Amino acid sequence: MKTYTYKVGILLMALLAACSKPAAEPQENETPLSIKADYTLLMDQNGVFATQSILSSENGMVPETHDLNFPSFPSTEISYADGNTFSFFEVTSDCKGKVLRYDFDSGDYQLIETFLNLDACDLNITAIAHDNTHVFLSFIKSEVGKSDAYFVRIINLNDTESAVDVELGLKPMYLVPSQEKVFVLAHDVEITDENGVIVIDINGQSTVYEKLIGFNAKKIFKTPDGNIVISYPELHTKMNSSTFEELYTQYGETLRPNLYASTYYEFDSTDKLYYTMNTEDNQIMKIPAVYDFQANKATLYYFDNFLSDIQSTELNIKSASAIGYDEKNGFILVGYQKNGNGNTGGILRLTPTPDFTYVDNVDLEGIPKAIMVQ
Repeated sequence: MKTYTYKVGILLMALLAACSKPAAEPQENETPLSIKADYTLLMDQNGVFATQSILSSENGMVPETHDLNFPSFPSTEISYADGNTFSFFEVTSDCKGKVLRYDFDSGDYQLIETFLNLDACDLNITAIAHDNTHVFLSFIKSEVGKSDAYFVRIINLNDTESAVDVELGLKPMYLVPSQEKVFVLAHDVEITDENGVIVIDINGQSTVYEKLIGFNAKKIFKTPDGNIVISYPELHTKMNSSTFEELYTQYGETLRPNLYASTYYEFDSTDKLYYTMNTEDNQIMKIPAVYDFQANKATLYYFDNFLSDIQSTELNIKSASAIGYDEKNGFILVGYQKNGNGNTGGILRLTPTPDFTYVDNVDLEGIPKAIMVQ
């Protein structure tokens, strides 16, 4: 049995509860009726991003034929999401750069050409991010006979041709804007091999804070209150985005929520974080997970604990690929990739613990990468 609930405290993580019901006998609660809801999925369809709209009602989930006006754009790992607004980066065939900034709520988007003054094919673009008025790109510039140079490019959405590059002393890995600043998770390649946090003032276009933060920091992301979480395998740090004050939470040796595992994630109104987590299972690569920052508790949802053997065979899940939360109906939404060589997947719904009930699913052409609840 693999359904665990973790209690995370300073210097201690204790196991709170575990379901002892065999995986082949999922809980048989009555499937709750849902009210009408609309979901929008970001899909990877054979290497190209597309969207898929899904209507939910008492009759289940139904894919809609009319999709958003989403421009053709290759699927890329250089992406960022803040709420339902996403940004993506690609190197174009003429060695320039293109940014797509897309608002899933309105359907509005902006295509931005960048690196007009540099050869993007010779750059290593490490991250992208955005706020309401800017897009940010971190990159490494390598030249023969010189040490690598590190930059964050600031692009004003109202004047995209006048980008400003801020040089850094450490290699940039991730970017998160908050409170008119950009927080950069970086790596000291040349001296200490430690990670660091660099803070750039957006309006001043200069570095205002820099600190080494130890080893093995995996990712940074923003909480709903605008503070910054630095995620490690063994702990996470919450940094105040105004004062830079830090609060540490250490995990136990064997129980770790791995908050850094998701490309995209979602918070609900009570500060619970919905994300996908890597597993040690050779058959299932990632599973849905929920982390409660207020209670310092993580819950992992292994598929074989809420799917029957027949359902597991029919869905044929290789990995969780996306997650969302339908707060009106109380459903966790899980996008998944199917086993096999085809570019196929689907989305399923389940009720959170303690009900822990499979509700329904729908198969899709393509692999869901992100889920928005409209």
